Amino acid sequence: MEDKKDQLDLLLEWVKSRISLGDIPRFSDVLEYSARNFKSLKKTNVLKALRLLPAYEFTSNQSRKRLPGGKYRPVLVSSLGNLHCDLGFFSVRREYPTPRSYQNGYLVCKDTLSRYLYVSILTKDRAADSIVKAFEDVKYKFKVQNNGFKIQSVAFDKERSVMGNKVQHYFKANNIKFIAFQQSASKSKMAENSIRLIRTAIARLQTIPGNETKGWWKLIDQAVYMLNNQPIRIQGKNLQFTPSQVSVENLPKFREALEKAGKQYFFAQFAIARQLVKTWKFKIGDIVRVKEIAISSAALGQKRSEISVAPTRFIVLEQIATYTASSTIQNQYRCRSFKDQSEETFDEDDLVFAR
Repeated sequence: MEDKKDQLDLLLEWVKSRISLGDIPRFSDVLEYSARNFKSLKKTNVLKALRLLPAYEFTSNQSRKRLPGGKYRPVLVSSLGNLHCDLGFFSVRREYPTPRSYQNGYLVCKDTLSRYLYVSILTKDRAADSIVKAFEDVKYKFKVQNNGFKIQSVAFDKERSVMGNKVQHYFKANNIKFIAFQQSASKSKMAENSIRLIRTAIARLQTIPGNETKGWWKLIDQAVYMLNNQPIRIQGKNLQFTPSQVSVENLPKFREALEKAGKQYFFAQFAIARQLVKTWKFKIGDIVRVKEIAISSAALGQKRSEISVAPTRFIVLEQIATYTASSTIQNQYRCRSFKDQSEETFDEDDLVFAR
């Protein structure tokens, strides 16, 4: 009797022969044929093998879905000065002219622990010199806000000017650890959400009589001040702290209030034994690719499913179980890129099998 591998090979040969004739069977057709002729083959193994065939690689919806509410791992550090950063932009509006010097956006840095926002407008361009000048501005504001305490780390996506030698040398010269976000979009959510909050706050300020024709650059400091003085909200509860009230001196009290309001901020710091997780979609050694964020197909003029998976392949090195904001366990995987040997951790829903 043929073993399961031989049976799977025979099944795939049948599929390929159908494809060569221009008759591509559906998933259900293949499962039906397998059930009739190869009873010992498991459905999951058949589907996995089928998806690795070029003709079926994009059959399933492989675009990255929105992260379900509360399924992210709470980000918590023990000290001030760990900043999540990103560049924000405003489109040119008809209501008022936008000077050229304000068409390059602004740098947003959010303190991971205190939620305090630091903003610096890029008035010249987005080149390295302008980025360094903006970080110098943020560094000064941070020092004033935190009684001389220094920035510990900066997390940023792979913005070309930020990854360049000049900006990287600036971080090293100032003893600032640099963390580059790679494929996992959820990691940069703090800075991205801050940009959304700033844009919303400015839009609201522009509804005030007299502000209708004021450019965003005239209102951004007021918007940031407003956000920095609103109570920090955790799991629907307001803490007795605003971002501007968190300091090095009262940090222990703030941490205590934070963990009391959201238990997940306490438990998320502990590792979970992978043996406690019953099902893992990917095994160590599997080859995977990363789902892209869904993009409007109309804007690109091509099908979304044709561009929904990044070309770079990764090998799974480690299975990681994490505690989420909704008090559930989330499967993650530490992977190594075949392209540049860099390592990155992905949520299970971000990955698909690859050949």
